[in-house]
Amino acid sequence: MIEVIFIPVFLYLIGSLPTSYLFAKYFLKKNILLEGTKHSGLSNIYSYITFDKVIYILFLDVIIKGALPSFLLQIYFQDYFYFLFFLIIGHNWSIFLSFRGGKGLAISIGIIIGLSFKLFLLLLFLFLIFWA
Repeated sequence: MIEVIFIPVFLYLIGSLPTSYLFAKYFLKKNILLEGTKHSGLSNIYSYITFDKVIYILFLDVIIKGALPSFLLQIYFQDYFYFLFFLIIGHNWSIFLSFRGGKGLAISIGIIIGLSFKLFLLLLFLFLIFWA
């Protein structure tokens, strides 16, 4: 019963880690909450950094913050699906940034990868068809 309280709080804190904001603060000496879209996500920082750093931040948001927790929840719990919303809530309204955050796209893609890689490939294929 304690996991009903502990897991959502833990997932919220994982989602709340503002990777793009921290990267901009420590490496670029910028506060991205005051520039551009005023969000702390990758969409606001990508114009200031190189492609390899974008991939690094994307890896952290998609794989570490999104796919890994959703994959582990899928293995260890049966009724886990509603827990995953706390990752997105944490990313969008981070406790570390006074309840400001990103838009939730990268972490949502990570959750889809963690739940079903086949579903991710299907959605990617459909996106590429409609985009072309």
